[in-house]
Amino acid sequence: MVTPIHSDVVQDALRSIATIIILPSTDPQEMDNKLSRVIDLDETDSFLRELSANRIVTLMYQILLRQGSTNARHFLPYLRTEVSRIEKLRCFRDALLKKMSFILDGNGIDYVTFKTLNKSGTVGVDIDIMIQYDDFDRCATLLQNQGFHAIDDLSKKYATGFMWGDNPITLDLHTDLTVLGIRYLSPDSLLSSKRKIRFQSSVDSETFNLSVLDEVSDATVRMAHSVIKEGSVSVADILEPIDLIRRQPDAIVEYVTKEGLQTAVAVFMKILTSMHHNPSPKSRIPFYDDEISSLARALVAQLVRSPRLPMKLPMMLSLVALFDRLDRNKEMTDYLLLSAYSLKHRRNVQQLGQKILSHFV
Repeated sequence: MVTPIHSDVVQDALRSIATIIILPSTDPQEMDNKLSRVIDLDETDSFLRELSANRIVTLMYQILLRQGSTNARHFLPYLRTEVSRIEKLRCFRDALLKKMSFILDGNGIDYVTFKTLNKSGTVGVDIDIMIQYDDFDRCATLLQNQGFHAIDDLSKKYATGFMWGDNPITLDLHTDLTVLGIRYLSPDSLLSSKRKIRFQSSVDSETFNLSVLDEVSDATVRMAHSVIKEGSVSVADILEPIDLIRRQPDAIVEYVTKEGLQTAVAVFMKILTSMHHNPSPKSRIPFYDDEISSLARALVAQLVRSPRLPMKLPMMLSLVALFDRLDRNKEMTDYLLLSAYSLKHRRNVQQLGQKILSHFV
């Protein structure tokens, strides 16, 4: 199937934005030329939709405000409406963060917020909080006593949503990070990698204590989540990782190696490299380049041959990264035994194989 030329123009403009993010020294005139083509071909609506899909509306608004060119000014009125909507959501998010932190900190619940505060200015549909499994029942009771109500079955402790009043943002309470029932990041690792910040609310400008991941853990969680859990990498997903990779590459390597996420990060880095225009050898970041399996290498090569932002990963690529983590952390045998134990009738090897495969079909 041949991609329409107008769609190519929109993708070209998106890659020019990604180039500026990845390589800040890039001449912004190149992006301006790409935007001119979007305008000339009357693709403004398509471009705005792709900005939303890549979760960079607020970031793009700020870039265009600074640039101030005629082409930049063309997009500002369209973006301003969406930015205003995001700012209203940010007020809801910050009010929820404040309420949550007062409840948990005030009652000695160990927690950490992750994947919630973003350099892109994005406000998601939920706030992600990790707590200890043993604290779940007490935490759920505390929240319910303060006006929260569960929107999931409380027996689903690994990820349970709570709503508060008319606030549209969900508080997602985690005791584990899993995909298809398999852990892809250690809860203990997240809870031991937190730091306290004074967070300023956009509601009333007051500050309050908030537990968040340290920068290295945060960047790693985002890469693993994109590749293994979501199977998608957007322009917004690269912001925190690329910043840390520039400043603390050794720390990233140490944490990724400890968590067994080499393949996931290698895939992420290859996708990141493919996002921008004409990557030179100096702009390539060879994270775990030698450790990626031949299967993962082939799948990534096929994916980046015609990059579309956001990049949608084939399920097999996410599974390769997930199983590589299991293998590196010596957890594969435990998972196979768990699958075997859960069989109602353990008749033969074929039945075991079908049980395992049922998780991934």
